[in-house]
Amino acid sequence: MILNRTIDDSDAGMVLRDYLRREFNISSRLLRKLKANDLIALNGETVHTDARLIAGDLLTVDVESLARVSISVPPEDIPLDVIY
Repeated sequence: MILNRTIDDSDAGMVLRDYLRREFNISSRLLRKLKANDLIALNGETVHTDARLIAGDLLTVDVESLARVSISVPPEDIPLDVIY
């Protein structure tokens, strides 16, 4: 899912991080993942979450691409003793 939003006058001057939390209810953990993978853009350019919003800015949050980013942990064959 790609979230798009045009910033209106009432949200101008707000910090991007606060806007994302308020409007999209994005958790701190999800916000860190989105930042680490450069999936937050203002007017088509990747930005830091401490950027100030300006009326008319186009905000894009690419949550869909985050699902494709996988962390691969190789399986390990370890002996297990199951005790009941």
